Amino acid sequence: MSNHHHEHLPHIFLKPGELFLSREPAIVSTVLGSCVSITIFDPSTTLGAMCHVMLPSGPLDNGFKFVDSTLGYMVAKINAMGIRLAACEVKMFGGADVLLPREGQGDRLSVGRQNVLQTQHRLVALGIVLKASDVGGRYGRKLLFHSHTGDVFLKKLGNSNC
Repeated sequence: MSNHHHEHLPHIFLKPGELFLSREPAIVSTVLGSCVSITIFDPSTTLGAMCHVMLPSGPLDNGFKFVDSTLGYMVAKINAMGIRLAACEVKMFGGADVLLPREGQGDRLSVGRQNVLQTQHRLVALGIVLKASDVGGRYGRKLLFHSHTGDVFLKKLGNSNC
């Protein structure tokens, strides 16, 4: 498949604690280790949203670092646009166990696992069924999200602490 029809689209790199939400077509990329990305796409309006969250819970006062407050913000914004969340395609990625537990913490959940569990819990509470998911494991992931189609292209990376 030819890639040149995407060359005119803006390319946005999402850093940890950042959020993308737009009806304008773009290619949004990020690299995940223990962090989680959630993508939301509405086929009827071509709204695309993607976050790169770092930790399970916390306030929205310093960027989009936390699963609970960031997902709440995304849902509120989408609802305010008159978009039904049930009509959206929601996908989740990341949450790898790239950081080994410290001595004596072997039975504690890793940050990646906590992020995945919190995201799953929040999505269930919102009545959202994931269209796709690639989480856990011991490897990082690079994502390319086409905000205007909802397509997510994923490349698994070696053992990395990204």
